[in-house]
Amino acid sequence: REEGVETISEFDKDIIKSLPVELLQSVRERERKAIEDSRAGVESIRKRQQLLGGITKFFNMLRLIFQSSNRSVITRKELI
Repeated sequence: REEGVETISEFDKDIIKSLPVELLQSVRERERKAIEDSRAGVESIRKRQQLLGGITKFFNMLRLIFQSSNRSVITRKELI
């Protein structure tokens, strides 16, 4: 038995054969993508990009609030 390779029982094989082909392909694709992502460290890069994207959206929202009020100063209560 090779490392990382599991043996599948006949019962499990029968269950797998009864599942729709599209479902099996989808699961295999997601597993493949998860393995690729974990190997390349893509997950941490994606999280960082999401955080940076959130900062940009937050900044744009604040800027629009200031522009709409036609003032350079806004109170905390008005902001919230």
